[in-house]
Amino acid sequence: MLISLFSTAPGTIIEEIHSPRPADPAVLSQAQPEFVQRVRYIREKVAKMEEAAGIK
Repeated sequence: MLISLFSTAPGTIIEEIHSPRPADPAVLSQAQPEFVQRVRYIREKVAKMEEAAGIK
């Protein structure tokens, strides 16, 4: 699975994150430490982009 992070400029991909497709149901996959870490990383990246763009 590929997760693409886009910049505030339309159509500009700033990062692509490769993530294995989960084998377990969502409720179980979302509890896995790897999933939690990946989500945290993406949220922090988005928060920094929003801050840089002046979005609160």
